[in-house]
Amino acid sequence: MCNIPPKEPYEKHHIFPQQKTLATWVKRRNIDIHAFTVRLPRSFHQWLHSGGPEGGQWNEAWRQFMAKNNRTAKAEDIWRFAGELMMRFGVNGPLIPYYCN
Repeated sequence: MCNIPPKEPYEKHHIFPQQKTLATWVKRRNIDIHAFTVRLPRSFHQWLHSGGPEGGQWNEAWRQFMAKNNRTAKAEDIWRFAGELMMRFGVNGPLIPYYCN
């Protein structure tokens, strides 16, 4: 008989950062950060936000993008970068609002 491990719980991962400074910057481009999340296994979600302060490697990538594009980024640029980050980190799945179960 095969032993199948129990399913890992899933958590919602915000595509756009929630850290206050980053979130404010994104919201100024009329992007609702809570409207776009992806369900990820808990361990993968924790890994994405590890490796550094204030949201780990995911938020660090956003900080670097904001630093380079602070005054020039438009909503389309931010969306494009979000897609690039998803590909870079292997984040995929349907986008769902944070408040949907």
